[in-house]
Amino acid sequence: MSERLYQPSEEALRIAEQCYPILAGEPSMVQGAALGELVARHIAGHVIPNNAKRTAKLRAEMLEMFMDLVEKLIPLADEAVIQPELKRRGL
Repeated sequence: MSERLYQPSEEALRIAEQCYPILAGEPSMVQGAALGELVARHIAGHVIPNNAKRTAKLRAEMLEMFMDLVEKLIPLADEAVIQPELKRRGL
């Protein structure tokens, strides 16, 4: 992924906001498993027909890009969502 700052689309933020309440009430392990399943389906959907080697390379690249994005989003989510919630709870 390039070094430019990530700019989420309104659609991506809307979908994330819809998913958040569904996951929020579940145990951490269930949240992680559900997100893992969704990411696996997303990555598996990247296919180069009739070319297993190129498909594997593409999927590896997509996974790396995804993980880079998640790594960049963690501090943003902490600042925008987690810390305000902790403050609201007096923690």
